[in-house]
Amino acid sequence: MEETKNIEKEFADIIIQRPHEFKVGRKSLYLYPLTLAKTLVLKSYMEALEIDMRMMQLEPHVECLRLVETKKDICAQILAIHATPNTRKDLYNGSGMKTRRRIMGSLKTEHLAALLMIVMTRENMDMIMKHYGIDEEREHMAEVIKVKKKSERNTLTFGGKTLIGTFICQLKEMGYRDEEIVFEQSYDYLQLVLADRLSTIYLSNEEMESVPESAGGKLLDGDDPEAMRKLEEMIKGKKDGRSDYTDKA
Repeated sequence: MEETKNIEKEFADIIIQRPHEFKVGRKSLYLYPLTLAKTLVLKSYMEALEIDMRMMQLEPHVECLRLVETKKDICAQILAIHATPNTRKDLYNGSGMKTRRRIMGSLKTEHLAALLMIVMTRENMDMIMKHYGIDEEREHMAEVIKVKKKSERNTLTFGGKTLIGTFICQLKEMGYRDEEIVFEQSYDYLQLVLADRLSTIYLSNEEMESVPESAGGKLLDGDDPEAMRKLEEMIKGKKDGRSDYTDKA
């Protein structure tokens, strides 16, 4: 029950894009949600930390203390980026970044480690996807798309080789601006937008017969007691909050 509440709180924080407030003396600062731009900028710094991922999972506070003690300048820079407001202007404001880095570097080791642990253990997207059944739904859709591609033999698809095609272009088609996608909106939020958007795939009767049963395949036969039993279970699952794939066509 406690785990469910934590996941739902993390999900809500992603939706409202809530920053984490902390104080340095009388000054309030914030750790903002990660944007795509920040994720890309942080990549080299995160690699330079050489994090022990096993320790980060087992004893995150101990590992964060070690990182601060051995690579304080890098940790301060990482936190300065997290504390930067989510705009292009702020991310490229050199003097503002320098000030935030100086503030982070002035913190005591244990305080800096505590902030580092917050940014290292923020929203768990895998757990959120699993909790709401989004990961299972995507697997079912992938099975349906495989069937659809086999029947559309004269259809060719190109592109989708980089983040531009698989992420940015899809969001732009939904109406998002480049500035929002890269610099303003939370990366986790945009990932959820793409993962959980409503999609409808039309299948002919022949195509539906080829869809695996686990992905919602096989046409319902009203004279088949087993098929009706499965339908009742599926409806009950929906009422209980479980997520099962159904063809929305």
